[in-house]
Amino acid sequence: LKQIDHPHIVKNFEFYTTKLAYFIITEICNGGELFEKILSEGSFSENHAAYIMYQVLSAVYNCHTKNILHRDLKPENILIDRIDNEGYLTVKIIDFGTAKIFEKDKAEQKVIGSAYYIAPEVLEKNYNEKCDLWSCGVILYILLTGKPPFGGSDDDEIIARIMKGVYNENELSKKSPESRDLIKKMLDKNPKTRISALDSLKHPFFEIHETRKRLYSTTSEKFLSIVKKLSTFKYESKFQETALAFLVHNSLHLEEVRDLYKVFCLIDNDLDGKITRKELIDLYSILLKGKKNLTEVQAEVEEIFNNIDNDGNGTIEYEEFVRAVISKEKLLTDDTLKFAFSFFVIVNSDISLSEIQTIFTDIDPEVLKKMISEIDDDSNGDISYEEFKKMMLMLVNITVE
Repeated sequence: LKQIDHPHIVKNFEFYTTKLAYFIITEICNGGELFEKILSEGSFSENHAAYIMYQVLSAVYNCHTKNILHRDLKPENILIDRIDNEGYLTVKIIDFGTAKIFEKDKAEQKVIGSAYYIAPEVLEKNYNEKCDLWSCGVILYILLTGKPPFGGSDDDEIIARIMKGVYNENELSKKSPESRDLIKKMLDKNPKTRISALDSLKHPFFEIHETRKRLYSTTSEKFLSIVKKLSTFKYESKFQETALAFLVHNSLHLEEVRDLYKVFCLIDNDLDGKITRKELIDLYSILLKGKKNLTEVQAEVEEIFNNIDNDGNGTIEYEEFVRAVISKEKLLTDDTLKFAFSFFVIVNSDISLSEIQTIFTDIDPEVLKKMISEIDDDSNGDISYEEFKKMMLMLVNITVE
């Protein structure tokens, strides 16, 4: 979970151990399990099922690009984050307890999963990331019919039907050809020919229902305003950058962030959960409509990446994007700044050099001293809350009273 930065995967805030237990603190999703929603409503319309599955598949694709297998995708492990005015569900994948980093071209052998959703090749102990797509096919079938494709009175009967790989197509007879085709390609018994997460996202099933447009619709004014912020944002120091990262990580529930996510997805043309230079250059070229030549656009995009791509991996991830364009005036309230300040303080009421060193372990101590001296107005060697607040409010040029 620490490696994953995706709006449709539950966010990990903190973890710690005690003598009795191991604790993982995640964001809260108040809507309950998708499983409970299926029990109460039965089947979903194709529009609604497409809306849910597109989110799930985008999360699965993001995991697969990071060589992460989930291995236990099912409605019980999909939580409802919120329900919009038309009843459409925003969802997040949870429970990475059986997830695994996989090696490409190397088969996994451990049998893990839940009976209704487990792929046949998992039962044969010879599988790869395509097992997650089988589970997605089962989920989509259930969303559209209210029934599992491979049912049975007990696990043995269910598994026997899975191994045959034959599901009841009559249940889908009144559904669109596109939905039937996607399910068929997901529930392909041969993982080598089974559809991938990326190809699933590009399937006509989502095109006929205009799912991407419905999910990520925003006004042109909001879109242009957010894109403009990308080109003007810049950190003053590593310390400021880390404090803002901490605040944003703990503020992804804010309503404003939902609008930012829509713009992020519109820029992220290949749906892999990160923005590349090419994607941003393509966008700028469209927005500027010939006002700047390609060389000028490339230079501007390069500057944006220099300022925002904090981990230097050549892409802008979701949280990096949010840090740059979120309204600092709304985010940097006295309460949130005190919250961020407490993250750095371990012993005393101020932040000391030793406390800074425990966080920035990869930065030379002399560089850290210089960083503190630039913030330490009273030159006492520590950073007080007021000094910290002044540093953070430089992000919006707000005067500290």
